[in-house]
Amino acid sequence: MPTTITSYNMATVLYFHDLINRRGGIYPTQHQHVGGNPNYIFTDGYTLRTMNTTIGKAQVASSGNSAAQTAAQEGFARYFTSPPLKGNFSFGGATDDLSLSIAVAENNASANINNVRIHVYIWRPRIGGKIATLIDNVYGKTEPAAGTEVVWYQNVTSFAVNALDGDVIVCEVWFSHSQATTASRTISLYYDGAVSNSTNNAVVSNHASYVLFQANLLFYPPFNTGGFFSFFNT
Repeated sequence: MPTTITSYNMATVLYFHDLINRRGGIYPTQHQHVGGNPNYIFTDGYTLRTMNTTIGKAQVASSGNSAAQTAAQEGFARYFTSPPLKGNFSFGGATDDLSLSIAVAENNASANINNVRIHVYIWRPRIGGKIATLIDNVYGKTEPAAGTEVVWYQNVTSFAVNALDGDVIVCEVWFSHSQATTASRTISLYYDGAVSNSTNNAVVSNHASYVLFQANLLFYPPFNTGGFFSFFNT
């Protein structure tokens, strides 16, 4: 049986990819945030994508149409799963030990996207269940100019978790905002690019969105099985 490794000092970066998860096991088929359902979901938002330590090659744009309301709303954009952990790991629980870097845009200033919900958790595919939560919280950000792709970067103090060999890490990205008008607007999330950026509000065009852990995590090879495998964006 693998020995539990307490991880610290070294960072692990997991880049978001558009490659659909096709690994064996029971994976989530929708969001795991327990505070309520989203008001809108991005196109193919409940199709679980992958993330791994290899940076992408060409940026992918995903988008969704907000609810036509001025009341507060949340939109579920994407979720990504890591490869299975190789070994038992104890990590999290330190100040600013988790970071998220994503590229976002809105098509109209009245969309008012200015908050991101970060939900990161441990999932156990062999039983099909959520094991522990690293973070599930909303963070205020600066609204981008309409039609401009910018970086949102956020450091987070996570909860301590214990993960077993074969567990995976899942990262959900949500938008939380209140619109100025009752018209549906298009909200976009960008990922799988070739260039990472950790400068808040930087204007970008080929962004490699990612989640970073201040822990030296090891994974089994990130190969999908049982379906089409893309050699372009891995």
